[in-house]
Amino acid sequence: MCRVLTYFALSLLLIACRPSSTIPPVPPGPGPKPEPEQPVRVEGVVLDRDHLSLKVGDRSVLGCGVTPHDAENRAVSWHTDDETVATVDQGEVNAVAVGRTVIWVESLDGGFTAECVVEVEAQEEDPGTEPPQPPEPPDEPEPPTQPGDVAWEFSDGVLTISGEGVLPYGYSPWAGLDVSVLYLPASVSGIGDGCFAGLPNLTTVVIGAKVPPALGENNFAAWDDTLVVPEGSLDAYLSHSAWRAAFGAITENR
Repeated sequence: MCRVLTYFALSLLLIACRPSSTIPPVPPGPGPKPEPEQPVRVEGVVLDRDHLSLKVGDRSVLGCGVTPHDAENRAVSWHTDDETVATVDQGEVNAVAVGRTVIWVESLDGGFTAECVVEVEAQEEDPGTEPPQPPEPPDEPEPPTQPGDVAWEFSDGVLTISGEGVLPYGYSPWAGLDVSVLYLPASVSGIGDGCFAGLPNLTTVVIGAKVPPALGENNFAAWDDTLVVPEGSLDAYLSHSAWRAAFGAITENR
């Protein structure tokens, strides 16, 4: 009986002295790292029209917009299916010969495309009209004070263009004037090379055309000007490389 009790007491002592096998809890580790913000990708590209009719020698500008408006890479490239019919340069279409072709634009981000069918017709001729004769030169020729059919006014630093047509290449009767604000109407269809060179104090250009007119070289690139465009046409001007490169900022007139 004593041996049994002694054996039982030893067993209890061994159990009491055995080290605990419980593993202490592991503290939680740091949470997952936040993912970096992804750039806004292009979701589509649109043109302001899907059909364009021109006559041989005519020019027209296609407006292009990229969606969404806050996409990071808004660059596009322009293409024509047949350069013998019509060519395109930064959205400006030039009718070369009678025929039909497709002008299309492609976004560099995502490769989205939009198309415009261009039909070119021959210039109409009036068989009953004699060809115009060149005018006789005046005795004392004087340089013109207005560029073609486009008139202009200047007052208190504001130069206002009126009329319609293309401002001629290399002709700038307002050069040297202290112009700070320039107003261009929607009826101006193009601006020739160097037409607005030599305006060192120019700060703001307000334009009425919703579709960007053709813009020649050496106009606004030398100045950090602001271009104010009609409401709803911001994407068209931002997508036009010549207008975008010529101004430090482009905003909508609201």
